[in-house]
Amino acid sequence: MRFEKAAGEILAYVKRLQGDLDDFQQDYEVMGGHIRHAATKYEEAGRKLGRFGDRLQRASEAPAEKLPEGDDKAGEQDKSP
Repeated sequence: MRFEKAAGEILAYVKRLQGDLDDFQQDYEVMGGHIRHAATKYEEAGRKLGRFGDRLQRASEAPAEKLPEGDDKAGEQDKSP
């Protein structure tokens, strides 16, 4: 009888461990999704930064009369009524 009780306790413990593993696996998969998403956004931002740097470099090398006209709205956000 004592052996059966110990075996039952071991099986219950293993079942709890399996539940803990399942919970951890779900958390791990969610975190992996967040990390992949963050990596994608980081790469996109790097490409945007590179393009912006290229445009800024071209603007600094171009004569003023050849620069595209700016949007007046860009400077208006600093003005308060």
